[in-house]
Amino acid sequence: MTIKKLLVVDDQQGVRFLIGEIFRGEGFNVAEASNYEGAISAAIDFVPDIALIDMKLGNNNVHDGGDIVKELKQYIPKLVPIVVSAQSEPDKLDKAIRNGAVYCLEKPFDMERIINVVNEQLLKYS
Repeated sequence: MTIKKLLVVDDQQGVRFLIGEIFRGEGFNVAEASNYEGAISAAIDFVPDIALIDMKLGNNNVHDGGDIVKELKQYIPKLVPIVVSAQSEPDKLDKAIRNGAVYCLEKPFDMERIINVVNEQLLKYS
């Protein structure tokens, strides 16, 4: 069995840590990034199968999750991007979907749900 690779992009260290620990426990290799630049760099080095990308990165007013999805899909066309959003921002979510996001999870989420969504989307798009 091939070990799946997950990239977690969130500006909150605690969220990245929690998601990373949960998915490492599920047998994933996990890389983390806190901003746009870090996400691009990590993706190029790590080449993830799937990414959980926060839509609104508090440390960046220029790029949002939709921009990250678009850039990552250019480097890794087979990437399965899932955006995560605490706020309902239809324009930004539409942008993320147009740029290649396959699913949107709302914060706060329970860990069982996020595990199920990640595994379902991997099966669907792999």
